[in-house]
Amino acid sequence: MNQHLTVLASIIEECNLHIKVIISAYPELKNIIPLNEKTFEKLDNNEIRLLDQFIYRFSLLQDAIGKKLFTALLNSLEHDVNSMQFIDILNKIEALGLITSKAEWIFLVKLREEFSHEFSNDTKENAETINTLFEKFHLVYNTFVKIKDYSLNKFEGLKVNSRHFDTVSFPG
Repeated sequence: MNQHLTVLASIIEECNLHIKVIISAYPELKNIIPLNEKTFEKLDNNEIRLLDQFIYRFSLLQDAIGKKLFTALLNSLEHDVNSMQFIDILNKIEALGLITSKAEWIFLVKLREEFSHEFSNDTKENAETINTLFEKFHLVYNTFVKIKDYSLNKFEGLKVNSRHFDTVSFPG
């Protein structure tokens, strides 16, 4: 397996780990989300821990996909991404049919970054942001699965390690 495919395989495994952690917490998260201002203020320590875990893993997953997986895939397809802006990378990924909308991906990145860097004291705003991230997790999950499946079909060398790429099913 060439170097680009080795990197791609490693990032797929990293994303799988984040997804497994989120999916394992998903049933508990569904019990507390959607949040509103009142329910947000009444969260107990375990619920706060659960939300922190979700936000942390969502952030890591989204970064791994957006900053690493998109680039690794395009490198494996022999695109020169070193001089490309993120929007150009998104355009190429969208052209491959691997994201449904670059605008939605950018919205999620901005929302998550604002939330992570500027955690508000406004409980209503925090509750709404968490609700949106939770609601949109399926989009991030589906994007990853599309890229993983595309990569396995496109690159014969990845199939050797495909047993490491089993992705937990999205809960119903």
